[in-house]
Amino acid sequence: MMTTAQPHEYAAIFQDPADFDEFKRMPNPDFDGIVDVWGRREGEQGLGLVEILADSVSWTLAEFRAYLKDGNYDPSEVIEAREVRKAMSVGSWVQYAVPKPPGPTTYATGKVMTVSTSSKLTSGDEEVEGTTDDPAVKLRVWARSEDGDKFTRTDRLVVRPASKLRQIEKPEGIMEKQEIELSEKVKEALKRKVEEHNEKHGGAKSKRATFRMLEASMRR
Repeated sequence: MMTTAQPHEYAAIFQDPADFDEFKRMPNPDFDGIVDVWGRREGEQGLGLVEILADSVSWTLAEFRAYLKDGNYDPSEVIEAREVRKAMSVGSWVQYAVPKPPGPTTYATGKVMTVSTSSKLTSGDEEVEGTTDDPAVKLRVWARSEDGDKFTRTDRLVVRPASKLRQIEKPEGIMEKQEIELSEKVKEALKRKVEEHNEKHGGAKSKRATFRMLEASMRR
């Protein structure tokens, strides 16, 4: 039997959706993650309850069955979610598609910074309106090394709807700030920068720089 459920939703079916021409999703105001789907047949004015859906972020299948039982619902069939989705939260690791026509689509890796289900998130010219069904997510991009073994933190922030993100485990090879090593060549260049800066501004203590200060700045 067909269903109007999204891949991450459980579905309790009361009438075959194939028999209806229009559908209206109505989130349950009392139960987060529950959506009633009403349908209308061609030529009819009234709506009929077709399905009740439950988001796998907020509900397990057992909890959804208990909800149906407590509400005296008697569906003809209960369908499991095709993809049980974990709650998107700050600190989650994700991947998102980066189309590069005419070449193949590549995937970027990021770490979730902010999740919103009720407001708009922006980053530069990008903006995404967050909803309960599809939260807006702001994430920091982590760049993958050419050999694919390491990921380093970048300053780039992007926003995407949660539905466009794929959650992953924390990648191996993540280089946190304190793990980034500076080469001897870079260290020598920093020392020269410090000397040049202090020669120019040495008279003002508030403007003097140290190697440690520049080294810390490079690791950010």
